[in-house]
Parts: sequence; structure tokens; C-alpha cells
Amino acid sequence: MHADRINRVMLTLFGLLVLAAGAAAMAASTGVFGASFSRQVLSVNRVSAYFGDHGGWLWPVLRPAALIDALTDEVSAYHGVDSAKGRVIGDGRDPEVVLTVTTAPVADLQALHHRIEDEAFAHARQAAGNPSLPIQLDLA
Repeated sequence: MHADRINRVMLTLFGLLVLAAGAAAMAASTGVFGASFSRQVLSVNRVSAYFGDHGGWLWPVLRPAALIDALTDEVSAYHGVDSAKGRVIGDGRDPEVVLTVTTAPVADLQALHHRIEDEAFAHARQAAGNPSLPIQLDLA
């Protein structure tokens, strides 16, 4: 019985503390403590600041995996495709995409090839911002 009372008291105190912090934050955001105080950030996010300061070289390093994931997801959804795997070869200044597509035995290879070339590769080149991005297609 004694532990239950302490537990309720501690939870009540914690709830009141969180309520007071929330009320103070809302009051600060509306300008109760001054206009300059209402525009300050709650805490400094050093990771976000680093990405913001170094985004020029950092985001292109992360982009190839996202491009490959999007390309393989799109192609895998096409009728007649069993699986699609991709990779980027070369360096960041001169990349090349290699896409290996495994098809179902009853797939129309010519129609599938044209759809991949016309739709998926066009989307990948547009997303990469490189209309002449070399993409090698291996149908199996």
C-alpha cells in the first residue's frame, strides 16, 4: 500500500512538471516572454546543422542507394518481372547503373524491355538529374 501511494505521488509530480513545461513553452511561443525569445530554438540540433552546412557534398554520397532502391522497386512491380537488382559502378562524378532483371517464363521480353527503357530508365535519369546517365540492362 505504501509503494502505491509513493508511485501515485511521483507520477502526479511528474505530470505537473510536464504540464508546467508545456504551458511555459506555449507561452514563450506566443511572445509572453518577449518577441526575441519566441523565435529561439528549444535545443540545438548539431546533426541537422552539420547536414545543412555540408549538404553540398554529403547528399550526393547518399543518393545512389536511394536511386537504385527506387529503380528496382518500380521495375519489380512490372508484370512479368520476378526480381530486379541494381548497383552503381564508377565514381560519383561518372556513375553508371547496372540493372539485372529476372523475368517470369511467360513474360513478353520485348514489351518488358521497352517499358523498362521508356519508363523506369527515364524516371531514374530524371531523379538523378542526369538525362544521359548510362544504364545497362541485363534481362535473365
